[in-house]
Amino acid sequence: MPPDLRDNLPCRIAFRCVDATSGRMILMRRGEAVTSLQGRGDGIVQSGLLDRRFQAYRFEEIPA
Repeated sequence: MPPDLRDNLPCRIAFRCVDATSGRMILMRRGEAVTSLQGRGDGIVQSGLLDRRFQAYRFEEIPA
């Protein structure tokens, strides 16, 4: 994602990352928090100075 677009988004959402460097690129701080996520919908949303952990619902198959 281009830096100018990234700077103008009101919030950031991160899911599990392999290393802290990738997490730091997304959240622009504390990349270690992203490596501790469990995966399968577990994530962090950052809005301003507030970080919130959330669990998103994951569909194995989209219902008809």
